[in-house]
Amino acid sequence: KPTDILEYSLINSIDAIYVSEFIKDLEEIKLHNPKGIVISIDSPGGSVSATYNLYNAIEKFKINNNIKIFLHTDELLASGGYWAALSSDKIYASYGAMIGSIGVRGPDWIYYDNPISISTGILGQTVETKDGIKKYNTIAGRSKDLFDSFRMPTKKEIESLQDIVNGIYDDFVNIVAKKRSIENNFITENLGALIFNAKKAKENYLIDDIKNLQEVINEIVKELKLPDYQIITKKR
Repeated sequence: KPTDILEYSLINSIDAIYVSEFIKDLEEIKLHNPKGIVISIDSPGGSVSATYNLYNAIEKFKINNNIKIFLHTDELLASGGYWAALSSDKIYASYGAMIGSIGVRGPDWIYYDNPISISTGILGQTVETKDGIKKYNTIAGRSKDLFDSFRMPTKKEIESLQDIVNGIYDDFVNIVAKKRSIENNFITENLGALIFNAKKAKENYLIDDIKNLQEVINEIVKELKLPDYQIITKKR
């Protein structure tokens, strides 16, 4: 039989997704000439660059090969994981899955105010503060010691870091609005970076329906109107 459907189970448990590895897998999948692909993924998110590259890899593959791609999550599709899922034609979630977290978090800047000593023990790192530790840096370039725990951030540094986060957040909101046909204001004011169960995610237009993986496979077969098909399963 010709290979018409390829169900690609990306991960069996939450683990790191390497975009370069994923792209190689897509090239291998391409050799089967599939009519449709179901990607099953569970992800709490990740770095901005990896998320962006994963989204683009799926989007490019879908367009260049004129192929329909459905995405399914069993347990968790949040933050960067949800961003990547927006590259698919439809998004489905199993009952009990958690979806959302449309937000961006930059790195934390922890400041130790007048530390005396720092020690590491069985319960982790401890810091005593008052006056005591002297620390010297050899740097060139203002703010080269960004995130130095022994000094407070300046107002300009906080504003600069916030601008970065805001820019990425705006891009995230815009792509959710475009791909899911949701008003930007609804995303920022009603959804925010909250996590929803599958039922609430569907009510808020974040997913298309609540279905398990087999039901999603049946759905893509139905949509493609395939009289005959073969399923090839590739697990990581």
